[in-house]
Amino acid sequence: MAYKIKDLDSKLLSDLKIDLNHTHQWYIVTVVSGNEQKVIENIKDKLNGYGYGDKLSDLKIIKEKIKEVKIYEPSEAPRSMKNRANTKWETIVVDGVTKYRCTKIKEGNKFNGYIFLKAEMTDQIWFLIRNTQMVTGLVGSSGKNVKPIPVPEDKILKLIADNDAKRALVNLDEQTNSQQNVVVVESHETEDLPNFEVDQQVKIVADTFFGEIARIAKIDQNKKVATVEFEFFGRINTLDLNFNDIQPYDEEAELEN
Repeated sequence: MAYKIKDLDSKLLSDLKIDLNHTHQWYIVTVVSGNEQKVIENIKDKLNGYGYGDKLSDLKIIKEKIKEVKIYEPSEAPRSMKNRANTKWETIVVDGVTKYRCTKIKEGNKFNGYIFLKAEMTDQIWFLIRNTQMVTGLVGSSGKNVKPIPVPEDKILKLIADNDAKRALVNLDEQTNSQQNVVVVESHETEDLPNFEVDQQVKIVADTFFGEIARIAKIDQNKKVATVEFEFFGRINTLDLNFNDIQPYDEEAELEN
């Protein structure tokens, strides 16, 4: 059946996932390294403040999962050594000596100094973005009134898919006994789960969407499962996640890090 766009209302367009924003394209913005999240917030606030929020479809950092393993001597170990969604503690014996191993999954910016933006690059938007604090430029723009070069969406989607495939391989249960003289003698207990509430902001710390910020839409206390909603590439996604796959999100603390 052939649909005529003019006959469809906005809800049906959304249900069919038909995007009429053909003027919205992907661009790569260069920023001062380490300030990517702050720049994202600044750009969003600036465009919304000037009434150009509809010109922006998406603005994101491409994140990677980083696995860190640290072994502590008994005298160096922290007082609390409980497991969390992204942290695993084990008591190990190395050459007959008891020690403590902490395996942690952290998130990081895969492309330091870059953020990815999908927008309608009008003269006004171009001016506001390049004059945002800690923005150093846009890829493809020479700075001589030459607009930046858009990146084809299929290239961005492939970049995301390839990165997600690599992130899926990084997990706490991946073999860490690279030395034959290491023996795991005890896995530590799991830390008590926090009390979550509907409408609370949380960070996803498991699966493909590791690092994404979401809102709790529904909670099943008996099953310890939360239904969360989050925006990904301009669309609202819904997931059912165990409590140990999310953690409370503190925006101010994140911006300070």
